Amino acid sequence: MPGIRAELTFVGTATTVIRLGEFTLLTDPNFLHKGQRSYLGRGLWSRRLTEPAMGPGDLPELDAILLSHLHGDHFDRIAKRDLSHATPVITTPHAARRLRRYEFETVGLQPWATHKMRRADEELTISATPAVHARGVMGRLLPPVMGSLLEHRVNGVLRQRLHISGDTLTGPHVDEIAHRFDDIDTAVCIPPLPFLSTTTTTGCSNPRSRTSWRLPVAFVRRFLSTSFGVATRSR
Repeated sequence: MPGIRAELTFVGTATTVIRLGEFTLLTDPNFLHKGQRSYLGRGLWSRRLTEPAMGPGDLPELDAILLSHLHGDHFDRIAKRDLSHATPVITTPHAARRLRRYEFETVGLQPWATHKMRRADEELTISATPAVHARGVMGRLLPPVMGSLLEHRVNGVLRQRLHISGDTLTGPHVDEIAHRFDDIDTAVCIPPLPFLSTTTTTGCSNPRSRTSWRLPVAFVRRFLSTSFGVATRSR
């Protein structure tokens, strides 16, 4: 909408800076350098393939951090050390409990639960959306994950609705998101594994949704050669 800021800056992997009006959010902070390893637990690790576009010292003032799940490639040791512990981290209850041990301010959301923030006449509603990290044996090894649905309103009027998928596979949960929020302006789609990149981003273009996606807008390299896609339209 004219005069209302709506920007997404890609930092690398699943890390972005989102500006909606007066609100500024950081997603899944990962600031490791090219060649460094992130440790995922249970003997799993990955090596970064690219340099981040910015570091913690380059970030604008943040209203919140959106964390899809607590893995070393989504909240790394640099983020843990350098990000302000006073900035609320909105994430799964599992991740919230663990981050509180390190004295981070956290908000743990179950699927469909919401958290609201206000700045003068602007309001940002963050709804946790369901996500499936993996199935079978891998599903039992990996931590819980969530997506985030952002709704930015000015004087009560909806200006932007943006969905961040989190590391998720397709499935009935994607249909339910489309059923509940059938007019999404922008989708940021993050497949958890490289061979799932096509099906996962297609999942963001749900046939039950009235949103008119244009896919793919962009793909870039992330950990383990996985892909990051952005689908968007104008309201």
